[in-house]
Amino acid sequence: MANIFTKRFLDWNPIKSPVIQNTILGFVVGIMVGINLKVLYARIQGPTIIWVLFFVFGITIGFLSGIERSRAEDRKRRQRMQ
Repeated sequence: MANIFTKRFLDWNPIKSPVIQNTILGFVVGIMVGINLKVLYARIQGPTIIWVLFFVFGITIGFLSGIERSRAEDRKRRQRMQ
């Protein structure tokens, strides 16, 4: 038990793919922003499509940033091997 506290960083990473990690994070953030916008636009009678687009926007940004993060990690791994 004491050995757990002596480690500098705990390596808890159930999902290994950075693309999936960022897609899930983008989905969650998109939902949070979308729900807040839904409440805001319900008060001012705004269009529904705007808050729905935030769900899609969050997933898209998460997916694209996950691809870039994956490329950066691969590049860093290759530089360490050389």
